[in-house]
Parts: sequence; structure tokens; C-alpha cells
Amino acid sequence: IRDRDVTGVQTWLFRSLLSPRFEPDTVVRILRFLPLLCGLAQIELAYRTARIVLPGRDDLQSMATLVSGLCPVQIYVSQVISNEPFAGVLTALVVLLCLALLMEPVRHRSRWFFVALGIVWGLAVLTKVTPLVLAPLVVVAVAVYCRTVDAAAGQKTSTRMLFDVGITCGVCLLTCGWFFLRNFAYLGKPFVGNWDPEAGPAWWQEPGYRTWSQITSFGTSLSRPIYGGIWSVWDGLYSSLWLDGFVSGRVLRADQFPWNLNWVLAGAWLGLVPMCLLAISVVSCWRKEFDRSRKAILFCLAAIVTYLAATTEYFIRVPIYTTANARFMLGLVPCLGVLAAVGAAPLLRFRFLRAFVWASLACWAVAAYVAYFVPDAIRSFVTRA
Repeated sequence: IRDRDVTGVQTWLFRSLLSPRFEPDTVVRILRFLPLLCGLAQIELAYRTARIVLPGRDDLQSMATLVSGLCPVQIYVSQVISNEPFAGVLTALVVLLCLALLMEPVRHRSRWFFVALGIVWGLAVLTKVTPLVLAPLVVVAVAVYCRTVDAAAGQKTSTRMLFDVGITCGVCLLTCGWFFLRNFAYLGKPFVGNWDPEAGPAWWQEPGYRTWSQITSFGTSLSRPIYGGIWSVWDGLYSSLWLDGFVSGRVLRADQFPWNLNWVLAGAWLGLVPMCLLAISVVSCWRKEFDRSRKAILFCLAAIVTYLAATTEYFIRVPIYTTANARFMLGLVPCLGVLAAVGAAPLLRFRFLRAFVWASLACWAVAAYVAYFVPDAIRSFVTRA
């Protein structure tokens, strides 16, 4: 198997174990099950996240799970061999553990909980360096938990906070730090990306620079969603979140498209439905009904804003086509589902709006499912009909 066919530490490890025993084509087929399993695990984590953040609201939990489970970036990334599904499911688990701290602050957590959090976080960073941007949020979640526990016990903030934060960060460093020490020893720097000459040939694509319009504009991905990421950072994120706008990293003709093209293109406009709910969540999270969940909801919002800021910085610093890609945010898909449900909550109070929201989400969900799962025979029948 060529090196460019499989990426990621975990995938490389499984390939090394399987290659001596099977033919290359068989190894590829076996490896394709790994991201699918990660995708299934991601749906389960999305459901668990919704249950924790939205207790007692079965309707909102169902909506959050629907949006997370059928989010196109979640579907198409889970069908190709990559390190992204591993990083996504581990990041989602880190987020779930942090949300558990914020939603159940008075529940006693042993030191092993923070050890487990550090291990999972370290494995996520070892898979892909992107989860490192969660560091401030993980520290804040642990600190808020410790402060709440001390306040409930009638104690002032003590060394418990420093100890638990130290355990989490220290275990994470022990889990993944060796890799960065290895990079520093061999390459002279701990972080090495595809754009660094030390990692191989430097990437360069036309025009080789960014303009203000690429940072501030949006809308081209609605009319020309395929390869929409070349127009702006927001078009890139939108077209890769609600459809496979980068065609899984390939350059193909329309007749070679790997998915059901017409349904994929429909997702460009139907994606506005969950996107509008996400925007409404910024305001609706302050409603009284979310008093108990507000810290967790704000954590989800902060995680998305942090990833957006990191992606924008990466987009500016490395002017190549695929830098504004929602697959980097795969681990936050459960957060997207929760926020979509929070945004829909005030609308569900009215009969007409409730029917409109559920019908619109149903149309979006059907289009997402047909686009990436329906076989060619059924697709041809639906197209003719």
C-alpha cells in the first residue's frame, strides 16, 4: 500500500499488522471498517452528549442526535481511510468528559477520572495535533468543577484545582509528549506540518496568498458548492460541513463523483436549516430553561469558536486550497447537534413553527442520507421519478 493511501498513527499500526498476512487490496478493505466504526461511535457519543446537556428534553435530544448523526462531514469522512475519524471520536470523547464535569459538578470524581481524561486527550493529540486547541477549555472545565465542589463543601478554593488540572495536563503530556520530543530531536521543532520543508516537498498553490475578500465573504458555496473552499474561509467551512465540497480531496469530473451528486448539491441549500438553528443558539442559550445547562452550552460554543479561530489562522498562514475544511472540526459534531437543538427550543413552543422546523430538518436529513448512502440503482429510480 502506498504511503499516501493511509494516514495516521493508528492506521499505520493496523496496516503494519495486517500487511504480512493479507494482500494489499484485502488490507485496504479491512482498514475501511475502522473509520466506519469510528463513525458509529461518534453517533453514540453525540447521543450521550445530548442526554447530558439536555436532560429531560427527549425532543431536543432526538434533534441533536439527528443533526450530529447525519451531518455530512461525519458521513463522508467515515467512509475513507484517514486519521480524521480517529481524531474526531477521541476529541468528541474529551468534550463529553468535560461536559460531564460541567453538568454534574457535585458528583464526586476520583483522580482516575482525570487520568482517563488526560489519556483520551493525549491519544487525540497523538492522532492529530488539532485537539491541542482545546487546552484552555479543558483546563477551565476542570477548574470550574473543582471550584463548584469546594463551594458545595463550604470550602475556599484549595490546591485541589491545581492538582486535578495538573493530573489532566500531565497525563496528556505523558501520553503524547514523546512524539513531539521525537520531532524536536530529529527535525529541530516539535510541530511539523505538511507545509514545512522538513516534512517533504513544500506545498504551494496559486495564487499563494490571501485577500480580505477571502476572509470576509460568503455565499459562493451556495451557487457553486463543489470546490467552494477556494473562494473564502467561510465558503470552505460551509461547503465541507454540509456536503463533501472538496470531493474527499480529489479532482474529478461530474460523472466520476463518488456520491449522489444531485442530492449532495441539494445539501448546499438545505444545510441552511441547521445552520440557522446554530446561529439562533447564541441567543436562545440564555433562556431560563437552560439555566442548568448554560455552562455546558457555552462550552460547546467556545469550542466551536476556538476551532473557527484556529482554522482561520491556519487558512491565512498556509494559502492552499483545503485549509478551510470542516473535517478539522469533526470532534465537535456532537456540539453542533446540541447547539442546533438549543437554537430550535424557542421555536418548538409554537405549533406552526414546530412543524416547520421538524419538516425542514426531515428534508435535510433525507437529502443527507440519500446523498451518501443510497445505492446507484435506487438513486436512478428516484432521479427518474
